[in-house]
Parts: sequence; C-alpha cells; structure tokens
Amino acid sequence: MKIRQISYFENFKCLEGKCGETCCMGWLIPLDDDDIARYKAEKSVLLKTRLLLAMSEHSVPVFNSSCGECTFHGKNGLCSLQLARGHEYIPETCRSYPRYYRNYGDFEERYLDLSCLEASRNLVRHADELMITETEGPEDCEKTMTNDDSTFLNTLVSIRASFTDALQKVRTYDELISVLYAIDSYSADLQNAYLHGDESYYDMHPFGVELSGGPDSSGGPVHLNNARHIFPLSAGEVDSLAHTSLYHNRLKKTNPRLYELFQLYFRKYYRDVASENGWKRACRELTEEYPETVKYLRAYYSYYLYQYWLKTYEDYSFLRNARLGIIHTSMLLLMTVMYVKKHRSLSPEEFAHVCTVYNRRAFFSEDLINDMYRVLDQRCEGAFTPTV
Repeated sequence: MKIRQISYFENFKCLEGKCGETCCMGWLIPLDDDDIARYKAEKSVLLKTRLLLAMSEHSVPVFNSSCGECTFHGKNGLCSLQLARGHEYIPETCRSYPRYYRNYGDFEERYLDLSCLEASRNLVRHADELMITETEGPEDCEKTMTNDDSTFLNTLVSIRASFTDALQKVRTYDELISVLYAIDSYSADLQNAYLHGDESYYDMHPFGVELSGGPDSSGGPVHLNNARHIFPLSAGEVDSLAHTSLYHNRLKKTNPRLYELFQLYFRKYYRDVASENGWKRACRELTEEYPETVKYLRAYYSYYLYQYWLKTYEDYSFLRNARLGIIHTSMLLLMTVMYVKKHRSLSPEEFAHVCTVYNRRAFFSEDLINDMYRVLDQRCEGAFTPTV
C-alpha cells in the first residue's frame, strides 16, 4: 500500500521522563480486548490486582478514569508497567501514541498528533519544510472510511496540496490573513458547487491566490476588507469560544498550563483584548515583536489540513473542515498572546508548549468541536453565496 506520512514521522522519539507534558496525565486511557485479556492473564498476583483495580468502565474499559495521573506513572516520569514488562505490555493506546493513522483504501496517512510535546517541537523545527513523503509498505490500520469514490478522494488531496502550497509561501501576518481568507472563500464556493451537483468545480476553478491581492477561487479580485476577514476570528467570537466547554475548572488538575492561560485571559488581560481594536492590536503587536509566530501559525494550520482535511471525504463538509482549522488557529493565537503578555518571551520551545496544551484539550471531543463550530453559525448562514 502507498504510505504517505509527515517527513519526520519515522524520526520521532519519546522524551520519556524529560517530557514537560507527560501523556501519563490528563487522559482517559482506553483498553482494547487484547489489553484486557493480557492483564487478566497476568501471573503476578500483586500486579494483576493493581491492573484490575486500575480498570474502570467508561464507554469502554479504561485506565485513569479521573483523567488525573495514571496509577502506573512513576516518580521518575516513566511507566512502571513498561519498565516491568516491556513496551508490548502497555495498552495499545500508549504504544501507538502520538502516531495518528488513517487508511483511505488507496493509501494510508501517518502523522504525529500535536497533543504530544515532542510532536509540536518537531512541527516548530520543520515549519519551513513541512512535507509529505510517500513510500510503499503494509498498512498499520484497517480502512477508516466508508467512501469508495477514489476520484473525489484524489480531488481532495489535490485541493489540500494547493492550500498548503499557498500557505508555505506566507511570510507576513497580512499574507497569512489573505491566504486563510482565500481558503475560506474557496471552501465556501466548493460547498456551494457540490450542493448544486457541480462535482467538476475544482477542475474548472483550481485554487489560486496571489499574496499581493490577486485572483481568488472564482477568478475575481480578493477583497480584503475587515468585514470579510476570517482570521483571526473577531474578539466576540474568540470570547464565545473561550466560554464553551473548551474551558473548565477541571483543567486546573488535568491541564494546568492551559488552565493558567485561560485564567490570564479571564482575570488579567481580558480588557486588553475584549474590544475588536484591542484584539487586533494585540495580535499585530505579537507578530511584529515575534515575527516567527507567523511561521508557526502558518505551519500549524497546514498541519491541521494534512491531518484533518480528508475528513471531507466522508462528510463532504468543505467549509466546516476548513473553518475548524481557522477556529483552532485563532484560539492558539489567543493562548500565545496570553503567554507572551505574562512571560515577555516566545521561544520555539515555548510556542510548542502552548500548542501542545491547547491541542490536548481541543481535539478529542466531538461534542466540544461541534460547540466550537456553532460559534460561527451566523457567518455560515451566508456561506453558500458565491464570492465575487
């Protein structure tokens, strides 16, 4: 099978006890049938007792049902199960994390999820050279999609490539605003075309944007007035997102660094960014003082497209899948603004850390993702009017 993966996929190495955001804390750890059978067959009475006591029912059997610290997480930062019985003994979820697999039938894609600190560090290191490599090999998972329309799948892959190619050329904050606007507009046009049965839209109108303000998806000029900007989201939209279940008091235990960033927003710097002018000024000041932020945000949205754009193969939601990435990029920008306001610094390592704690919260609940997308419902009401 064709294997398409982020270029540094095979070079991933866990930080182990040196990780500042251990995956042994803050998560439910699902157990599959093989895990359960292995632990029930454990011959050491003491270890078997610990394993069975650690299991609890959720929607599936899990370890760490409280989402606190896994009972097998040692003081040295390492997994005591792994130390005692080896890597193959720990749950499949733990063995595969943060590797992300999707089998589309014709090919499999592999990424490293950015909820892992080392994955985010790799993203930052490779922000100027994000690329997918292709090899041949056995698949790592069963087919994850039910759609068999290979023509549509190849179209989506081509659209994604045109989006990420445009993003790779971005160098300034204004260029990032322009390209995300163009992607959003084009996705709305695609949605409109497919709703009306025009499945050849991409062939007739390939995506293109010139950073100087050239043609958009429909061949007309890109009008970059403030009313049509999609990125960053407005101050009101960002505030509404912050008041979804994205924030919860339990973050103090499960994700303390993200909790701190939200507290900075709610309790210390809210007045600085509550107005539209204040929010736009804070974003521009950040990108002017730390210009590499643009590169990181550009890479973050590109990586989102690599990892999630092909969900459109199953749900045909062009606009939703483009906009969810813009939502997450806007919220990551807010968290970065909060971090810099407090710490007055933003190294690559610090940005990677902010990225990780945000992704650990924002990407693992469909209910939360749906709530976040509803914030843009008002914009979406007019989304299927062709751009001019």
